[in-house]
Amino acid sequence: MHLRQLRVEGLRCIEAAEIEAHRRLNLLVGPNGAGKTSILEAIHCLSTGRSFRAGQHEHLIRRGSECLRVTARVCSGGVDHRLGFERDRGGWRARLDAEDVSTLGDLASFLGVLCFEPESHALIAGPAEGRRRLVDLALFHVEPTYLSVWRRYQRALRQRNAALRAKERVAICSAWDGVLSDSGEQLAALRRGWCERLAPQFARALGVFLPDMACADALRWRAGWDQTTTLEEVLAASGERDRELGYTVAGPHRGDLRIQIGAGLGRYELSRGQQKLVALALTLATAAAMTDVLGWSPVLLLDDLPSELDPQRLRASLSFLRDLGAQLWLTSTELPESVNEFADFGWHQLVLADGRVQSRHCV
Repeated sequence: MHLRQLRVEGLRCIEAAEIEAHRRLNLLVGPNGAGKTSILEAIHCLSTGRSFRAGQHEHLIRRGSECLRVTARVCSGGVDHRLGFERDRGGWRARLDAEDVSTLGDLASFLGVLCFEPESHALIAGPAEGRRRLVDLALFHVEPTYLSVWRRYQRALRQRNAALRAKERVAICSAWDGVLSDSGEQLAALRRGWCERLAPQFARALGVFLPDMACADALRWRAGWDQTTTLEEVLAASGERDRELGYTVAGPHRGDLRIQIGAGLGRYELSRGQQKLVALALTLATAAAMTDVLGWSPVLLLDDLPSELDPQRLRASLSFLRDLGAQLWLTSTELPESVNEFADFGWHQLVLADGRVQSRHCV
């Protein structure tokens, strides 16, 4: 899976930019504020409908522009597809091969994206939502049954929570317990199975960045309830409390990825720099595990990676990425020497300034 062409219009500082992409490495170079990260945001929007950066959707639209628009030619499964995404202040529209799509999942199926950026330490130190999202993103691509199970669970959860908020009778609230527990048990099992597959890849990637902390049992999935009993029994026992609170306390929506680094260190005991390295290891491990299952890797967006790593770790990470075979989009204020890891494949270097691609070099 990789992009062949990319066109971006009206996104942050970018008025219009068109890029012929390299299959392996695309290096975006330029000073701060040149628009490098905005190119990565455009790719992320094309896959997920949103930026990886915090903030409202409206802030993505260039001042003076009515909308932002991203179009691309993407090779997925050996077949080229044309993807398009547009957002204005009223909502979004998307097209796949000249046909309108109703869900952003239709785009994500043809363009899987993983991102590492300067705030990625939140993947380790932040709330469970970010870790669940990473696990669910991988499952969306590797497990055909995942999406229907997830939708079934979310639908039942919304209905049960609505009944709880309305202070309906316990019997009415409990009417959703069967569907919720059945789909919830399936969803937790899928997440747990993925984490078991991910664990050895995470240990390998962690050995690249924090070899003294790597261990084989670093990842475990916490289902979101006490698994000494079934979810149905937990929901029945907590029905009255849930009704008082107005929401469902236990279930996969409270699941989390347990990360235990060597020497028994938990994620909160790591320094900010160590958290970033663990987040990078987890992101690259996810890409490697997806590649093992699917035979192709998601596109990797690496924002300002050279400033996050010392030269030795940067060289090691690019070596890891070279062997992975993924298409990389890497931003930097200057050309890092470590890109010579890709000498056998070559790369495209694009120099940006003031939201424009000033020059393009094929190396």
